[in-house]
Formats: sequence, structure tokens, C-alpha cells
Amino acid sequence: MTTLLNRWIAWRWPLLLLAGVLAAVSWKPAQSLVFNQSIVTMFAADDPLLPAWRQFKQLFGGQEIVLAAYAEDEGLTPENFPRLKELTRELQAAVPGLRMQSLATTPFGDQILVGEQQAARRLRELLTGYLLSGDRTTVAVVCLLPTHPPATREGEPTAAQRRVADIDALRKVVERYPSGTLAGEPAMIVDGFRFLELDGLRLERVSTTLVLLTLLLAFRSLRWVVIPLLLVQLSLLLTRAILAVSGYQLSMVSSMLAAMITIVGVATITHLIARYQAELAQGKLPADALANSVRVLWWPICGAIATDIIGFSALLLAHVGPIRDFGLMTALGSFLVLPCGALIIPAIALAGARAQPSADSSPSSLGRALVALWRLIERSPWRWLAGIALLGAVSVWYSLGLRVETDFTRNFRDDSPIVRSYDFVESRLGGAGVWDVLVPVPMDLDLKTLENVRQLEAELRGITIQGETGQEYGLTKVLSLVDVVDAVAPVELAGQSDNPFTRGALAGALNLMELQMPDLYSALEATQPATEGQPAQRWLRIMLRAKERMPAEAKSQIIAQVRALAVKHFPGPPAASVSGFYVLLASLIQSLSADQWLTFGAAAAGIGLLLVVTLRSVRLALIALVPNALCIFLVTGALGLLGTRANMGTVMIAAVSMGLSVDASIHYLVAYRRLRRAGYSVVAAIEDVQQETGSAMVFATLALVVGFSALAVSEFVPTIYFGVLSSATMIGGMLGNLIVLPLLVYLTERGKVSEPEK
Repeated sequence: MTTLLNRWIAWRWPLLLLAGVLAAVSWKPAQSLVFNQSIVTMFAADDPLLPAWRQFKQLFGGQEIVLAAYAEDEGLTPENFPRLKELTRELQAAVPGLRMQSLATTPFGDQILVGEQQAARRLRELLTGYLLSGDRTTVAVVCLLPTHPPATREGEPTAAQRRVADIDALRKVVERYPSGTLAGEPAMIVDGFRFLELDGLRLERVSTTLVLLTLLLAFRSLRWVVIPLLLVQLSLLLTRAILAVSGYQLSMVSSMLAAMITIVGVATITHLIARYQAELAQGKLPADALANSVRVLWWPICGAIATDIIGFSALLLAHVGPIRDFGLMTALGSFLVLPCGALIIPAIALAGARAQPSADSSPSSLGRALVALWRLIERSPWRWLAGIALLGAVSVWYSLGLRVETDFTRNFRDDSPIVRSYDFVESRLGGAGVWDVLVPVPMDLDLKTLENVRQLEAELRGITIQGETGQEYGLTKVLSLVDVVDAVAPVELAGQSDNPFTRGALAGALNLMELQMPDLYSALEATQPATEGQPAQRWLRIMLRAKERMPAEAKSQIIAQVRALAVKHFPGPPAASVSGFYVLLASLIQSLSADQWLTFGAAAAGIGLLLVVTLRSVRLALIALVPNALCIFLVTGALGLLGTRANMGTVMIAAVSMGLSVDASIHYLVAYRRLRRAGYSVVAAIEDVQQETGSAMVFATLALVVGFSALAVSEFVPTIYFGVLSSATMIGGMLGNLIVLPLLVYLTERGKVSEPEK
């Protein structure tokens, strides 16, 4: 070890030069790492929801839908009808390939608005709640977004980037109209990714600046600002370059990559800073002080980073692809902290450094406070243990009751544009959540099949779910080809027997619709071409609207009932299916949270095994796990107690925090074992560790909590939760390692003699 450390210090400037070369080589590929903004990638490849979604995309090209709505305070009339025509024209011009449904694109739309003929009344009733509110004061244009092919040349916009441009262009047009707004799941997803990208930049800039300022105030040396800055940035740069070259992309989950590497890097360097400064204060030369600091901390630092890697790697057991990718990315970044530190630390730590002998060997005020805290615990350890056990039991109980939030709009602040859009549409026009039922029908559509679809629609309209407050929820609109045919057919088709006259009326209605309303017709009917062994199959699409902003339980029950009714009427084969962004988003958090405790258990087991190897004691390994698991249950239990629902910012906290918070436990216990081997008593060793290792722990936690406070101003609520809960978990882990850990060590080692030097 001594030989290696001497060579490491002697070669410090070539090592720093090598770090610069690696940064320069990695810069360009790192910049090519992009977000994969497809919501489908959030699900496992074998998720049962995806076959229906793929079938829908195959039949209708995806046809992602957004609603462009505006207010007509005096009500839509033939006099102000030109405004709707102008909006439709501007939307079409803004997004080439856009298909729309509105009264302005409906033949004789202005006459349908006021006509008293039977066909006009039927069509008006059909389109009310879909394109027009019942009081006519809210008008909507249903926009079917074009499907973009993937980019084929370097520098060409990706399909996701074109989708963002589509949404921005439509929003820019509709917002020029009275109370104009754009709502729909595609717009929510675009905004979500936009906010996540901004949050990633905010974390790298504002948060990193706050972390470094905190370290500057704590250690009063500019070199201890430069070292963690370069360490984190080089680790991030290399991680991104490797990911980009390997073909990986960032997802909605992995946007916090910078946050994780910042935690690992700052926590690692803070312990080294504290030890190095203590060595200098003893009058040692800088090179000797650095070498001795690394010699003492090498194993706990490696062990701490290994636990981080295990915690992140536990996410590889998740069923959701992006979570697995996030685990791989963060594990890679954590691993790179070690070699990056080896390249950067010696040259900067020793540049201009000198011994700083201090005549005052008394502990700092922080160290004295931590020792006083321990002495308070020592006076009545069993009472402390009983109180902690009770607190832990209550936390576990409420953690198990934590429920999931499926209202995707609650991922945004209440004053954000997307939430205001949903409030406007859902309060004035009905549900803004758009989804579909696909039903198989004969190639030659007949009256019997139409009647079956009518019965299914009647039962769908009758779905009623009562919420916890007594409010009733259901579908706000059900529309299919059958409804339009019934509206435009010259005779009543419902309940009629199959004969040449009614078959002719049906064929005429279908032809009329295909000629006069081609966009609507193609949106409601599609044919799946014949394949080898499979004949051609015709499908009808029942378009559903429901409120996005409803309780999670009510939404889940409505989706389940729709699925059950669809299969009951069209059991197949092929069977009816239910799909759409509404369904995918409703189950997204449930898909993420289903793996929460699986990955937590795997992380705890892997970390526990590593601790046994590191500490050479099963007892100490179990003791190290307790305070860190307790802080996680305290945070999740508090959420359960407050009735806060889990979102994307909370579902990964357990596994990730387990790997991060146990770092301090390793530093604490390794230092404790070292002092015990040096002849210290149990109490004396704990007091010394509280003073030295505990102080470094406090500085590291303070720096990271201050840095993560920048995320509290995010527009994306999961990012806020992630920042707040990460901070709470880090504070909880710090308190656990300063209170629970020494308490358990004391109770299990009290009375033992010091360990022999090894």
C-alpha cells in the first residue's frame, strides 16, 4: 500500500493530465446522449397492456389525441362560427399532416348547430360533450397528431423531438383564442419530459453550486470546492459518454442520474477532506497527510461505493425497462467515482498545500455536540431503544398502507399550464382523458354486430363508480362508428331485422360517412390485412372520454369494468381490447411501485452480505442495516400517515436510499473497529468516532441537502418529491448513524475488552 500511494502521489500531474484527456475525448459522445420520450418504454416488454397498445398503433397509426379548446362566452352561433373555422385552419397550417375533428370539419357544421331536422338534431346530440359543451360556451377541436418516422440521418430531428414541436405549435395557436388551451395525455408527457430535462440542468448547475458553497463554508478552502466539482463532472461525463456509445438513452426515470453521482461523489470526498485536514492539523507534511488519509479510508470508501453499486444494481431486478437502465447507469457512475478521484485528487489536494499544525487539539464545537448527544443516549440506552423500536413499528405499519397516485396531472403544480388546461376542459367539456375499446367485427358489417356494439356502449355509459367522498364517476363520452351511422342513416337501424332495405340503408350511411367525413371515418374503423394463416379482420374503435382528475381507485375500477364489458360482448377470438394513453398512464406508477419492495429487499440482502465481508461480523452487519432501513421506513411511513400518494419520485427511494445511506455506517463502523483494535474502550471509541467521522457525516449531509433544495422549485411534482424525500432520507440516515448505530453498538458490545491489533 505504501509503495502504491507513493507512486500515486509522485505521478499526480500526469494523472491529472490523463483526466483532462479523458474529459476531452468523452465530451462529444456525452453530448449525444438524449431522452427517450416514449411512454411505452416505461413498461416491461411482456407487460399485458402492451399487446393492445401495439395493435392499436398498427391499426390506427397511434393517432395520439389532444384537445384544442377555447371559450365562446356568448355561445357558439352561426355568426361566430368563422372563428372556429379560422382556428381549424391555423391548427392545420401549424402541423402538417394533422387530422382534426370539429364542427368546422363536419359537413354543414354550422347548419348542424342550429338545424331542426332529425339528422341535424341527432348529429348535434352526438357531438355534444365531444366537440361542443352542452351550453355551447366551450368549443373543441380534436387533433389527431401525425405519426413521425424515426430519424435516419445524423442531425435530423427524432420522432420525439418532432412530437414536441407539434405540441408547442398547436399550443401557440390555440392560446391566441379566448381562454384557449391544449389538453391531453401527449401534451402532459411532453411537458413532463421538458420539466425533467430542465430539472437535470438545474441539479447540475444550481444544486452543484449550492453543494460546493456549503463545502467552502464548512472547510474554508477553495481546493475542496474544486476537487468535488471536477470529480462529479468527470464521472458524469465519462458515464454519459459510455452510455451514448453503448446505445443507451435517458428515460423519465433516469433523469436524476446527475443527482445520484453527485451524492456518491460528495459523500466520498467529504470523509477524505475531514481526515486530510485532521492529519495536517497534527503537523504532518501534505503528501504524508494525504497518503495516511487514503491508507485509513481506502477500505471504507471502497466499501461505501460498493454498497452504492449494489443498491443501484438491485434495480436491475425490476420489471420496468427504464428502471433497470437507471440502475445500470447509476451503478456505472458510482463505480467511475473511484478512478476519477484517483486521477484528480492528488494533484489538486497537494498543490500549494502545507502543514497546518494546531496547538489547540480540543474537538470542534460540532464534535463536542455529537459527543454530548451520545452521552445523553448512554444515560438511558434501553429507553432510547424502546422509543426507536416503537417509532420503527409505527413507520412500517404506515409504509405498508402507502397508496399510489394514478392521476398523472398531479405530477404538475396546480398553477402549471397543463393542470389549468385539464381543469378548463374537464369542468366545461367533460373528461380530457381519451382512450379506446377495439372490437372485432365481420368484414361485411351487419345489423346484428351493430346491435351488439350498441348494447356494449349502453352498458359503458351506465358505468358508475362512487368515490370515497360520495361523488360519482364514470365515462363522460362514448362514441363509435355505430353512433355516427345511426345519426346519418335515413331510417332507424337500432332494433331492426336484417333485410335488403336495412342493409341498403346501412351501406348508404357508411358510404356517406366515408365521403363526407373521411377523417372521422378512418379514426373509427380500420382493417387488419390478412397474413399467413390469419384472414383479414375488421375492427371498430369505440372512443371513450373520462376525467383524468379522479381518485386512483375510481379510475382503476372504471378501466377494469370497461375491460370486462368489452370482453363480455366480444370474447373472440380475436377478443375486444382496451388501450390508450389514459390506460397506460393509470398503470404507470403501479408498474413502478410493484418493484419497490422487491428491489429494496435485494439491495438490503446484497449490502448485508458485503457488510459481513467488510466488517467480518454478522452482528455488526445487521446493526449497520437497522438505522438505514429505519430512516427509509420513517420517510415512507410519514407519507402513508399523511395520506400522500406515491408518485414516480417516491417509488424508487427505498432501494436507492438503502445503498446511499449505508455509506456513513461503513465509515462509522470501520473507524470504530480500528480504535477498538488500538486499545480504546467501547465508550471511548464511540466518542472518538462521533467526533471525527460524525462531523464529516454531518458536513456531507448538509452539503447534499442544501444542494437538493434547488429541486423544490421544479414544475414537475415527482422531481420535488425526489429532492425532498432524498433530503429527508439523507437526514434520517445521518441521525440513524449518529443515534441508532452507536446505541446498538454499545448495547451489543458493552463489557467487551478491546480487540487485539491485527
